[in-house]
Amino acid sequence: LTFLTRDGAGMLSTLLFSRLARPFSLKSDVKRWRFAADLLCNIALFTEFACCNRSLSLFKLTLALSLTNAMKAICGIMASAASGPIDY
Repeated sequence: LTFLTRDGAGMLSTLLFSRLARPFSLKSDVKRWRFAADLLCNIALFTEFACCNRSLSLFKLTLALSLTNAMKAICGIMASAASGPIDY
């Protein structure tokens, strides 16, 4: 059940983010979007590591891991969508 919830949250978040990010031009400001993707990925990894050391209930653990999986999925969409060259 935890795996299905986690995987479903990742799939749903990629669909929602790709729909909501459509008006924004990800290729016009590549540095900002890649920085945001890196920051989101770091927050997701920190949250995932923090959940391992705590004794959480199954519901809270599933909720936290679903949230981190959604953040990592959005990070992948943001980083791949902003694939233009970085101009300094």
